[in-house]
Amino acid sequence: MDLSIFASPEAWISLVTLIFLEIVLGVDNIVFISITSNRLPEEKQHIGRKLGLAGAMLSRCIFLCFASYLVHMVAPLFTIDLGFFAHGFSVRDIVLLLGGAYLIYKGIDELRDVLALTEEKASHSEEHKAKHQIGLGQAIGTIMVMDIVFSIDSVITAVGLANYLIIMILA
Repeated sequence: MDLSIFASPEAWISLVTLIFLEIVLGVDNIVFISITSNRLPEEKQHIGRKLGLAGAMLSRCIFLCFASYLVHMVAPLFTIDLGFFAHGFSVRDIVLLLGGAYLIYKGIDELRDVLALTEEKASHSEEHKAKHQIGLGQAIGTIMVMDIVFSIDSVITAVGLANYLIIMILA
């Protein structure tokens, strides 16, 4: 690997900018990881957070590898023409729409579960609380998938700002 790219000021500016943007755009990921790991039994929450973060990092690196290809898929596959409005949908548009729909669904589902747990805590019913707990594997998988969904915006930003994959992954 050629590390001479770090000799250019553009690479360092890209890296610092992307690190700042990842901090700002990553807050939602932290909240989601916290909510998901809190649904684990108390003795597994710590390991769930660590394994979830490791899995999320791995899945994001893989996603970054394919993101450059995704960003360049802007040729319209089909066009919806309503007379007063016409829009051509590309592969990128479809992926973003599906990711957004899943994010809305998952957000509503998690909010419903959190509200149900709040009601159950008020009634002190351990039986109901146990129904809303999840397993370690399910928590890690959910964290990994949701990290990809939550990181679509930051990954596309990274691909637009940096020319080198190593800078994107480091940020």
